[in-house]
Amino acid sequence: MLYDSGLSNQEAYSEWAKEAINRYKAATSGESEIVPSIPAYGSNRWHDPAVEHIESAAAAIIEAGGVDGAAVYWWWEFHDLDRHYWAELVN
Repeated sequence: MLYDSGLSNQEAYSEWAKEAINRYKAATSGESEIVPSIPAYGSNRWHDPAVEHIESAAAAIIEAGGVDGAAVYWWWEFHDLDRHYWAELVN
């Protein structure tokens, strides 16, 4: 789960997400697939969509050396820009 961080800075969020992926990788010792869920939904008290979004989550995934897949939390709230970054992540 790479959302609801409560962070208000995109750079801090990407670093937080990258560290989370690396912790997951270390904890599984390569014996489990890592498939984080990434954010694409409206604002709430834990989530700022200007900070936590497909682009910033994708950057963290790429910087961490990739994962085995990814899920999008609230796919139906995708906007055109989200679709663009999602396409870049999966290609």
